[in-house]
Amino acid sequence: MRTKEPSEALRERGQCAQWGGVATLVLAGLALPLIDGSLVRAASTPAPSRDIGYIERIVGDLKDIRIDRQGKSLQPAILLPLWADDRIFLKRGSELYLQLGNRRVVITDKDSPYRVPSVDAPPAFVTRLRSTLVSLGAKLTSQYVRSSVPVSTSSRGHEGPLSMPVVEDEISRLGSHHAVIHIAWEGGTAPFAVEIVSGQGKKLAWQADIQDWRLKLPFQPGGIPEGPARIVVEDGAGDRISTLIQIVPLQNLPQRVAQDDLPTTLHAVVAADQLIQANRRQWTFEAYQDLAALADSYEPARLLRDCLEAIPSCYQH
Repeated sequence: MRTKEPSEALRERGQCAQWGGVATLVLAGLALPLIDGSLVRAASTPAPSRDIGYIERIVGDLKDIRIDRQGKSLQPAILLPLWADDRIFLKRGSELYLQLGNRRVVITDKDSPYRVPSVDAPPAFVTRLRSTLVSLGAKLTSQYVRSSVPVSTSSRGHEGPLSMPVVEDEISRLGSHHAVIHIAWEGGTAPFAVEIVSGQGKKLAWQADIQDWRLKLPFQPGGIPEGPARIVVEDGAGDRISTLIQIVPLQNLPQRVAQDDLPTTLHAVVAADQLIQANRRQWTFEAYQDLAALADSYEPARLLRDCLEAIPSCYQH
C-alpha cells in the first residue's frame, strides 16, 4: 500500500477541517439536528427544510387533538410549523385549519388520523421565521384557551369602571397615516360617546350612542395632524375616561419584517407582534389598528386583538 506523502496527508486533513467547519455553520444556521450522528448531506448542498406549512386555526378542546411526529407527541398550537408525514389525531367536534404550501386544508375527526402530505413548494418563511411563529403562536394559543372559557356576564364580560387597556396614557403612539382608528374600552354603562381631539382642540373624529365596547371611527377628511391628541370615552352614566396619545409620522415607527413571501394577513399579525416586542407600552395601540381591521376574517388577528384588550394581556403573563 502506497504511503501518502506528508504534504498530501496535510492537504487532506485541511480539506476535512474546512468541510467540517462549513458543515457546522450550516447546521447551526438552520438549527438542524444530526441524524444517526452524521451530517445530513454535504455542506455545499444544505438539507432542505422539513417545514411545509403551519396550523392557522384550532376548533375544539386542545386535549382532543394530538400530533404525532416521528413517534413523539406534540401539543397542537396556532402557527405551529408542520412536517410532511406528521400524523394528526382529532376527536369528535375538533377541527384544524392548516396552511400547507399554498393550500388551505380543513381536517375534522372524520379525517383522523390525518397524514400531512408533502408539498411541491414549501413556504420558505416558515423556516426563516420559525422561532417567531412558535413564540407568537404560544401567545395566540394561550388566548384561544382563555377565550374558550364561558363568560357568565353579558356581552364580553365588561364590568367595573371605564378603562382603555390598549392605550397607555401619555405613552401610546399612533401613525399619522391612518384614515380610521380602532378603539376598545372596558367597563362603564352603554350607550357610549367617543371623541378624538387634537392638541389644538380640533375634533378629529366623534360618534355617540354606541352600544358596543369596540369602535371603528373614521377621521375627518384631511388626515390627522402630528402631535398630541386626546381620546375621550363617556358612558351613559356620565363617567368618562380621557387618554393622551402622540400622533407620529410613519417613518417613526419601528422597522418590521418585510412582507416578501409572507401572506398579507400573516404578515400583519407578525408585524404587529414585532411592534409590541419593540416597546409594548408605546406601540400596542398602533399594532392594535391592523389587528382590529383583520379580526373578523382572520383568526390569528382576532386572537391577538383579544389578547391586547384583555387585562392582563398575553404579553404581561
